Amino acid sequence: MKPSTTRIISMLLFAFVCINAKWKMEANPGIVWNETEHKFGDIKQRQIVETHFVLTNTTKDTLVIENVQGSCGCIVSKWPKQRVVPNDTAEIFVKFDPKGKEGQQFKSLTVYTSMGAYYLGISANVQK
Repeated sequence: MKPSTTRIISMLLFAFVCINAKWKMEANPGIVWNETEHKFGDIKQRQIVETHFVLTNTTKDTLVIENVQGSCGCIVSKWPKQRVVPNDTAEIFVKFDPKGKEGQQFKSLTVYTSMGAYYLGISANVQK
């Protein structure tokens, strides 16, 4: 595929993930995220960047983060293994390695919990 076609497909996939994440959060308003999309802006190919997403459990039930899966091998995530009790928070740490990538990048993470799956996104403009 041409780079422009790949970019368009990536942008559409990212938009779908964000819309789906918004729907999922409206479907379960007891889970509140500090953000659902993180924009790194311009970064270099050899620059590993990090961020974290914070969720707050505002339900009356205990939440368990079962798994976090990135859309590619360039994303590494780390999350707490303990239960998130009502009114408590948990952080999901994310590293993005842009090695071998160039141009606008859109990546997604699926957070599997005992209360359903949630979708988060990261983006960056990777320069040589």
